[in-house]
Amino acid sequence: MDELPRIPTPWKLKWRRLRYRLLPVLTLIVAAMAAGFLWRRHAYISSGTGVVVGKEMQAVCSRDGVLRPVPRLKAYRPLSMFADVTRGQILAKDDDRPIRAALARIRADVDHLRTQLPSRMASATQPAGAADAQAALMAVEVEFLRLKAVEQTVELETHLLDLQDQLAVLDARNYLTTRDKDDLAAIDDAEEKRDDLEERLKACRATLDETRKKLDESAARLNSLPPVPVEIEKQLMPIRAAVSALEARLTELQPQIENLHIRAPITGRITAVYREPGQAVRAGEAIATIVAEIGDHISSYVRQDQGIIPTANMPVDVRVRRPGAVYMRTRVERVGPVFEPVPSQQLRNPRMPEWGLPVRIAMPPGMQVRPGELVEVRFRSNE
Repeated sequence: MDELPRIPTPWKLKWRRLRYRLLPVLTLIVAAMAAGFLWRRHAYISSGTGVVVGKEMQAVCSRDGVLRPVPRLKAYRPLSMFADVTRGQILAKDDDRPIRAALARIRADVDHLRTQLPSRMASATQPAGAADAQAALMAVEVEFLRLKAVEQTVELETHLLDLQDQLAVLDARNYLTTRDKDDLAAIDDAEEKRDDLEERLKACRATLDETRKKLDESAARLNSLPPVPVEIEKQLMPIRAAVSALEARLTELQPQIENLHIRAPITGRITAVYREPGQAVRAGEAIATIVAEIGDHISSYVRQDQGIIPTANMPVDVRVRRPGAVYMRTRVERVGPVFEPVPSQQLRNPRMPEWGLPVRIAMPPGMQVRPGELVEVRFRSNE
């Protein structure tokens, strides 16, 4: 029996077989490739929790003494809980009465030593040689000019103490929240006193500079003359030592005068007050703690079981735990050297302690978060 011709398979049927057999395989391959591409582009290595860290510093007293309020204004109370302060703002003042008493004692000692110089001047004219007498007179003049410079410096420092009080009042003017009449009158009075004290300081500095210039010239002339006679040198030695002691005492007081005011080290809000005006304080003792209201960086931890090695400049996404918040790109600033216990607020299971490698993450630009706030952290793998 003759074979019948084969009926050709319709192209429609061939295409159906191709779709049933080949297309699923191709689709699987393309999907796997696309998944790998998207994973590398959008997936992250691991996620965790970070806490926002802000600057926290203490206002510290620089010397022993009694804390005093400054200035005395009704509407100005910077040293109080949750008060907003700015960097450099005056919070309180050390008691300046011991410094003023020390300056008064130095001035009295200068007057006492000045009474002894005429007798030394008379003794300087006794040597027979003219060169010896000139050297002796010049040595006495040098000590007289040194005493004069000390006295003028005491006057200058006293004016500086007075000026500090007026500047404190004017500094507080920038932080007053009310317009009390008494406070406004005190500010106007402080402005007048400030202008007057600045003029006095200008004159004192000019006079002191002139005295120091004469002292340098006299000391140079004394060095060019023959040595001072031994008898005169013995008489001048006690005065020279006393003047040197006065200069040392004055030098010791000057840093204390400059650091009388206790200022806020950073801009932020006071979260703790340890000493109130009227209480005794010790040098180096904190009187208040100030915390910045805006976070400085983010602290997170990478656990060992997460299988990643964080490095500096590693890309990170962070998101605030708020409705509608989106992830923001930032980077790792630094990585800690050793594994540490993870703080309780960052534990995945509060009942199970964990250890992790501390990571410091830069604050993303534009993210306004407060210190202590928790954020979600994702370490990216595509870069």
